Amino acid sequence: MDPPAPHRGGYAAEARGVRHPLVDGAVPNTVMLRPPAGLLVTGANMSGKSTLLRTVGLNVVLAQTINTCLASSCQAPVFRVRSLMGRADDLSAGKSCYLVEAEAIVEMLSAAAGDRAHLYLLDELFSGTNTGERIAAAAAVLGHLAGGAGRTTSHVVIAATHDRELVDLLEPCYAPAHLSDSIGPDGLVFDYQLRPGPATSRNAIALLRQLGAPEVVVRRAESLALAAGEMPRIAGDG
Repeated sequence: MDPPAPHRGGYAAEARGVRHPLVDGAVPNTVMLRPPAGLLVTGANMSGKSTLLRTVGLNVVLAQTINTCLASSCQAPVFRVRSLMGRADDLSAGKSCYLVEAEAIVEMLSAAAGDRAHLYLLDELFSGTNTGERIAAAAAVLGHLAGGAGRTTSHVVIAATHDRELVDLLEPCYAPAHLSDSIGPDGLVFDYQLRPGPATSRNAIALLRQLGAPEVVVRRAESLALAAGEMPRIAGDG
């Protein structure tokens, strides 16, 4: 890992041509962040959002421990890496998925007040609760982690989400990016390339059709999504 480069308001962090070390034929991507250092990654199901977060996290850990990584270049301060991905209920402790997640988030918020720079990797925050509270809580948490008032420590936050509303709520402290999809002759096609701006397609209902759900169910789902303004374009529509 190259030494960090100072930047007004904090440090720059970037990884060029970074690849997942355990994925054969992994697609390289470039992730660049400038203070306020937040990246909000949107995209359809299976487009590669979670893999991108893991790719960045694994390579930062490799760079900081064995001074090498799978990237053409990597430049960042020394981070403490914290992630929240793939959580589940804790039946033995009687905790729901949401409670497990909320406890982890509160710990991260506490750590953010310290003087050590963190890399936060957050996947689908508060997915275990209703839409309104999920978006509101995620916006508040992400905004605080990326640029809490009066804080001198610069953290980097990369968050993956299906909630496009967060793009507007977190502007300008988070740069929007997306991983896209399309419909090919054999179904959904993903190129796993990170692009600027929010995603414009969704594929949840298209996946139902591809998997053989009754057409009456698919058409009803499309109709309800359009009426609710939740489906600007089904993946593959013109």
